[in-house]
Amino acid sequence: MVTEATRRAVWNDLLDVTRVARYAEAMGSQYRLRHLSIRLGLLVAASGSMATLLDALGGHWRIGFGLAIAALIAADFMLDYATKIAVLSSTKRECNVLEAEWRELWLDVDSPESTDAEIRRRSRELGRQFERATSPMDEQVRVSNRTNVRCTTAAFKVTREQYASSP
Repeated sequence: MVTEATRRAVWNDLLDVTRVARYAEAMGSQYRLRHLSIRLGLLVAASGSMATLLDALGGHWRIGFGLAIAALIAADFMLDYATKIAVLSSTKRECNVLEAEWRELWLDVDSPESTDAEIRRRSRELGRQFERATSPMDEQVRVSNRTNVRCTTAAFKVTREQYASSP
């Protein structure tokens, strides 16, 4: 028999991994768009037609344009979106796998053969895997509260609808 405390802990962990998977996906999409914008800006700046246009416009425009290019290059270098995107993609993949395992654990919570000790042991192991999966994201990606709240709400809604026996 599984205690209510263990049952709630598994439920909360399932919600958390679901939230983080959604969060990593949402932030990855945001960073991909930002990265693409910077790269497109640099591509336009490097085009020959832009150089021709600047020649026609004069000195002040060239200085401003040069500063804009320098800012784009600095942003591309300093923000390092490519690394963040890779970390978020990896976190999302790993969290999706863990989510499936936690869903299986959630279904086992109500099994008469399940013991509290066994469920807790499996939950602790999944928790360790979750920590390993999310630690690079914690180090590389600044938290967006707005995205986090949106993903938390969506994760709760989807998970609650999927499992009628939720706490």
